[in-house]
Amino acid sequence: MVSDKQRLAQGATNLLLNCAELVAGEKVLVVREPAGLGYYDDEVAEEVAVTARELGIIVKTLEVPFNPIVKDPGTHLSGLMADADCTIFFARLGDQLRFRESSSRTTSVMSYALDAGMLASRFGRTSYADLIRVKTLVDKALSEASSIRVTCPAGTNLHGTGQQGEGQSVETTVRRFPLSVFSPVLAESFSGVVAQRGFLCNTGSQSYDPPACEILDVLNVCIESGKIVRFEGRPDDVERAERHYTFVSELFGLDKYNVHSWHAGIHPGCAYRKPANYFFDRWSNGAFGNPRVLHFHTCGQHAPGEISLNVIDPTILLDGVTVWDSGVLRLENIKGGKDLLDASNELRTLFSEPENQCGLGPSGHLEF
Repeated sequence: MVSDKQRLAQGATNLLLNCAELVAGEKVLVVREPAGLGYYDDEVAEEVAVTARELGIIVKTLEVPFNPIVKDPGTHLSGLMADADCTIFFARLGDQLRFRESSSRTTSVMSYALDAGMLASRFGRTSYADLIRVKTLVDKALSEASSIRVTCPAGTNLHGTGQQGEGQSVETTVRRFPLSVFSPVLAESFSGVVAQRGFLCNTGSQSYDPPACEILDVLNVCIESGKIVRFEGRPDDVERAERHYTFVSELFGLDKYNVHSWHAGIHPGCAYRKPANYFFDRWSNGAFGNPRVLHFHTCGQHAPGEISLNVIDPTILLDGVTVWDSGVLRLENIKGGKDLLDASNELRTLFSEPENQCGLGPSGHLEF
């Protein structure tokens, strides 16, 4: 029987060898937050460092403070990153830098395995190469679709196209581990309604206080060609949403009602076991890999925006074919998906037995 310790080592090895592509003799910089902040646990970064040393990789660790607003990594960190073959972030700093142009020629990895349990689970242990194959198939299907429709049980109904001009795709300069979302789909062609329950929250790009805005009932966010044109719902919900968008846009100098892009989780092994309102910032980056969660990047003209619209249990139709079915990714309905599942017992089991927990409250919905 495989022990929890062995599973943790497997997850760490997957990160170090398959994602970071490190080999014995190379140098890794492990950047971590101070103990006790509650975002990462105090074990996961240390276990990765231990495994790296066992694999013959030279390890340097650096503790960095959490700063709500970050514009660049700073001279000291930049120098250390340039000296390493790879930097692995167990710190929100990596997420804050993920859309900034990298000044380093070395690899950077952001860990969304936020604790030892997540790293040791199927979330951390599933082959990184297999997840690249999944993402590649999903990206291709989305980009080739002449019609995309997104709906959800709360009332979301949005329509657009995946066809985009050359050079318009949006990707990060930091590798994600585990790889758990497809490439963002630009929202400029999308119109319709995104239904919100529970709250509006940040995207993990920068932190601000308060990080979320309470929604008491269903708030319909009406979008036309990638722009929010109005909110519909309870008058007090509408007022709170408008006030929140004004606050965030003025704080960062952003295009207030722009909807930049959206994507959904592609990793059925992603489980987030605490309610979202326990720690909104942590939820927004810990649960988004679950296929039950789709989110829109809004409030800003550049990725990823600063306010996330969160859709639970999305159904996504590509040219009339159901690819997401109430939060379940039907990989077999994408060209090449069945062959991929047939070729990998691990993937086939993962997609046939998806994790269900994604941060919902006792009501079965997102709660403030």
